Amino acid sequence: MAWNNETRSYRSIGPIGIGNIDKVSLNRKMNGYIEIIHKRTGDVLNIYLEPESGKWFYFSYARGLMQALSSYTTFNDVITKLKPEKRINKEKDKPDFEYILSTDRAVKNFLKRMQPSANEEDK
Repeated sequence: MAWNNETRSYRSIGPIGIGNIDKVSLNRKMNGYIEIIHKRTGDVLNIYLEPESGKWFYFSYARGLMQALSSYTTFNDVITKLKPEKRINKEKDKPDFEYILSTDRAVKNFLKRMQPSANEEDK
């Protein structure tokens, strides 16, 4: 990850290495972006992963709210079909958080923001 002065955030460089997800071992690299933004109101974590061409996952976490969206409709359906009260994680000794379905616009805006600016391309 490298600091970006223009966006005042840390951004990933190159493919993203994924070791495992839950108990499933993957050990592979995939295209995507990770961005960590430090703000006075709280940090923001954005993740976009492409496990295969044309397929993707997007996650954005800020102040106790996780937004997620995917090109896989079954992933989105699981979130959509859950009652809102079931989308709140209240584990003992851990901070509470809620997750919701994100929007196509949020994904597009994130991908647009992650494209190198003219200043970055000159370096």
